[in-house]
Amino acid sequence: MHDELRTDLRKALSELRELAHGIYPAVLESEGLPGALREAIERAAIPTELRCDGAGRYPRELEAAVYFCCLEALQNAAKHAGAGAKVKIDLAERTRSLVFQVADDGRGYDTTVGGPSVGVQNMQFRERHERRIAAPPAAVWAALHELRLSDLALSRALMDVRALPSRLLGRPRPRILTARLLEDGPVPVLASDFERSVVAGSVMQPWKLAGGTEPPVLDAEGLRAIHEAGWVKTAMDFVLQSDGKATLLSTETRVSATDAGARGRFGLYWLVIRVGSGLIRGDLLRAVARRAEGTAR
Repeated sequence: MHDELRTDLRKALSELRELAHGIYPAVLESEGLPGALREAIERAAIPTELRCDGAGRYPRELEAAVYFCCLEALQNAAKHAGAGAKVKIDLAERTRSLVFQVADDGRGYDTTVGGPSVGVQNMQFRERHERRIAAPPAAVWAALHELRLSDLALSRALMDVRALPSRLLGRPRPRILTARLLEDGPVPVLASDFERSVVAGSVMQPWKLAGGTEPPVLDAEGLRAIHEAGWVKTAMDFVLQSDGKATLLSTETRVSATDAGARGRFGLYWLVIRVGSGLIRGDLLRAVARRAEGTAR
């Protein structure tokens, strides 16, 4: 466990250094989006073509949002498009509006894989982790439902850092830091299939460090139906698959914005927090494994 944690931390530190180097690069400031994207393409892990049609200079915030969205799409394509895939980035000005598109010719996402979507279709951000646990599904299911972030030093520290702006404003410590993750956490459980899968979901504004607007409490149908601007729909699932005498436990987070503005703001936020988000999910899976394997002995 400790060796895995050290490996994850080393990887995270490396990614953070790369991220820090890439935030608001000088070439974006000096040459705008075409120059910055050409430089990004030279470093990309997948063959990429950039096509520009009249794109000029735009407000700094807009250029940064488009640049980082393109970067995220390139990274996702490199991870998931498959061998031999290529990417095309189109950047154009249309009736005084900036339009961009990132597309690849890879294998795409298999919608038959994973748990129910509970309303988060057309997801724009996705993160998945899995772990093989030497315990039967019943033990893994029980361990998952007893999981508390207060038992996890790394996750607790990262969540405390994220909650600091709210704490400075005098708001109470988020309950997720002490409560059971699924049953008592701030994101309600929307669907559950005993010893097979559980999905929690809500709408939120996580880029607002002090908490943002209080989100409405929604069931799965309400989450599917909401289209009010300014939110992202978020769902996190845990899926259990029997693997001989063991269990394959996976967790996937899916995010879809209700409008372009929310998508851009979340895209920038995601670039900053995704390393910590991955560390927390790895920490969760290790904790479930530790508890489930302990009871299975």
